[in-house]
Amino acid sequence: MNDRIQVKDPLGRVMELNLRTTRIKTYDGKDIYVPNALVLKKRVTNFTRDGYIRQDFLIGIDYDANAQAVIDTLSGAGEAGAAGVAAGPARALRRD
Repeated sequence: MNDRIQVKDPLGRVMELNLRTTRIKTYDGKDIYVPNALVLKKRVTNFTRDGYIRQDFLIGIDYDANAQAVIDTLSGAGEAGAAGVAAGPARALRRD
């Protein structure tokens, strides 16, 4: 319990295991009940062991802003990682 896992699509923390379902609390606060038959048949990714979770997100900036400066700032923050946690390479894509 308390492992951070992803089964098919939902990503969250395992809150409860019983004979029929696994309850996952997503990071936006939803409780997802995954049938254990699905857990056994689908690929389960456990992020607790190494602690790495990739997050994709979209950031909108003003048309007059310096897009390259924003990319450089975000890439530097992603590569720095949290205190005590090694971070992987950050990647920023620009979409006009």
